Amino acid sequence: PFTDGALLKEASILLVSTLCKGEKYGDAIIKKLTDVTLSANTVVRRTEDIGHNVFGQLLSDICASEWFTLAVDESTDISDVSQLSLYILYVKDFELREEFFSLLQLPERTTGVDVKSAINKFFTKWNIPKDKLVSLTTDSAKATTGSVTGLVGLLQKDPCYKNLKTCIHCLIHQQALCSKHRNMENVMSFVVKTVNVIKKSSALTHFKALLCQQGKDKSPLESTEWLIDTHFLTDLTTVNQLNLQLQGQNQLITDLISAVNSFKAKLKIFVRDITARKHFVFLSKQLASALTAESIALSAFKPDKYIRILEDMILEFNLHFGELATLSPIAELLCNPFNIDDVEGNTDMEVCELQNSMELKECFDSYSSGSLFQGSSIKQEAVITKVASIVVVMWGSSYVCEQMFSVIKIIKSKLCSSISDSHPEDSLQIST
Repeated sequence: PFTDGALLKEASILLVSTLCKGEKYGDAIIKKLTDVTLSANTVVRRTEDIGHNVFGQLLSDICASEWFTLAVDESTDISDVSQLSLYILYVKDFELREEFFSLLQLPERTTGVDVKSAINKFFTKWNIPKDKLVSLTTDSAKATTGSVTGLVGLLQKDPCYKNLKTCIHCLIHQQALCSKHRNMENVMSFVVKTVNVIKKSSALTHFKALLCQQGKDKSPLESTEWLIDTHFLTDLTTVNQLNLQLQGQNQLITDLISAVNSFKAKLKIFVRDITARKHFVFLSKQLASALTAESIALSAFKPDKYIRILEDMILEFNLHFGELATLSPIAELLCNPFNIDDVEGNTDMEVCELQNSMELKECFDSYSSGSLFQGSSIKQEAVITKVASIVVVMWGSSYVCEQMFSVIKIIKSKLCSSISDSHPEDSLQIST
């Protein structure tokens, strides 16, 4: 990627030559551009300088912030070198900042001990305050999620990370695991085969005849049970909307909790409507349309199978998203402190003071949930203020790490696999 400077220089000279042809200062501008050095070595040095400068500013912001959280993920590059991606979330001037932090090399193994050692060395080298780390978001790898020898367990046992109380398994990974629990292989296997046949042919219609012509089994298309299964699965595939809701920048953990709880509630509505055999109000209503059409008799619909699938999905969501249950009461307090009746523990007096503050009631609608506590006159040392400032910087998913690995494949590809390990990190500091 560092050899593009010569191409850019050549293109700039050609552009100026065309636009400034016959102009008074055209030759002078072209001469100036010709004197600019954009060799590969020069681009490398400037990339390093800019990357180091950006990283220095990031370190200053982190040291000045009250808390920060990390999203961690591990992968390998084109040279089979294990890499640990670190993204950081913190608050600066009442504004959430999501930034690429570092790309650590793991040359030997990728066990929890090795990952923790790499993070420790990185924190120590740059004097990053370890006690400001309050939450860690990881993927489903045992090296990171293990409570004994995994990164999560090792960090929580280390007294240097005394404020690390919450570790979140990436919500997008958990949603994907719940989606895989749907036992609809009879539908998907035939659909995939059919799509493959259609893609190989120019005929997009009358594919029943096309299947017969190629000797493919078309019996599922004539099965009432299979058609109902297909419509049911069409409704459920709208779970991808939840996947999209769990992505995106500057999302508070409260937003993600709301999205998950909303989808679980929709599943319960689906169970209720299937049980009552009503017109469904859930998602795309494909199943309702099919059952009310003349082509599929209502008597052919057997609800017990679908109710079991939905109830199993609800159980899976409760199992995989169980950690959100402990955060929900705190999230409710953060989103709308004036709608909380009973608060247990040592914050009841603070909540009472907050709920009776005329200043806060007046400006509640104009404040975001995180800045409400920071911008108020409530004492900054209050427990509720501390909790709010921690919840605001909690990271619900590690999707940014996955995005970063996609960028790495462009920077360090088969055509330029020999660049040093530090140069991709410098490029990422600039690009993000």
